[in-house]
Amino acid sequence: MDVRDAARYLRVSEITVRRYTNSGALKCVRIGGRHERRFRLADLEAFLEARFPGLHSPAAVHTDSSSDVANAVARRAFAKIDEMDVPWGSHLCQLYETDRGRLQMAVPFLADGLETGNACFLVASHGVRQLIISALKRVRPDLDADIASGRMRLLDVTSNARDMLSRLDEAFGEAMDRGSKNLRLVGDMAWFLDQGQRGDDLVDFETRYDRQIGHSYPIVSLCLYDARRFSGVDILHALKSHTDTFDLPFSRFLLR
Repeated sequence: MDVRDAARYLRVSEITVRRYTNSGALKCVRIGGRHERRFRLADLEAFLEARFPGLHSPAAVHTDSSSDVANAVARRAFAKIDEMDVPWGSHLCQLYETDRGRLQMAVPFLADGLETGNACFLVASHGVRQLIISALKRVRPDLDADIASGRMRLLDVTSNARDMLSRLDEAFGEAMDRGSKNLRLVGDMAWFLDQGQRGDDLVDFETRYDRQIGHSYPIVSLCLYDARRFSGVDILHALKSHTDTFDLPFSRFLLR
C-alpha cells in the first residue's frame, strides 16, 4: 500500500502515517529514486496490535488494488451506533435542534459502550452533562458504579482549547493503560460557547482533535452540535472537521 492507502487502513491522516514511519514505530519499504513509502499489510496489523492489544485484525488478504484495501478496512472491528457499524477511530458529528434530539443518539451510544466493556467519556457544560447523565441512568441503573470505577468519566471542560486536547489525550491514554480495549466519547460542543470561545477557536480545536487524537486511539468520538446555538458557518466548519460522518448515512446524524 502507499501512504494514502495505509492512512485509510489505519484511519489516520497521511501526516500521521509519515510521523509513525519517521519515528520507527511503523515499518515501511522505500522504493524508487524518491524513496517513496510502501506498506505491507502484515506490518500495519503488527502496528495496530502493538498499539491497541486485542483489536481484532482482518484475515490476511492480498492488497493488489484499492478495492482490496477497502475490503481489508471493512473487515476491521466495529462499534455499533444506532444499528450502524462504525469503525474504531471514527470522529463523527451529530446535529440536533431539540433537547430530545441531544439525547437520542448519545444516550444509547454510551449505554451500549458501558454494556460491552468500553471506557466511556462525556464532555459537556454542567447543565447539559446533568441532562445526559439523568437520561443515561434511566437505561443504565448502575451508572453511579460505572462512574466510581472510572468506566464512565465525566471530564471537566477548560477555557483553553489546547489544554482540553491535552486532557483528552491523557484521559484516553490512562484508560488504555488500565486495560480498556475500546473507547467512546460524547462531546456536546456547546461547552465551547459557554466558555466564551470563538468559532475560529472551535475550528482549530476540532481540526487538531481530528488529526492528533481522534484517529490515534481505538475510539469512536461523537460530537454533538446544537443547531439552535451555532451559526451556519460554525456548523459548516464542524462538518468539514468530521468527514468520517460521510462514510455513514448522514441523514441519521440529523436529529430533531
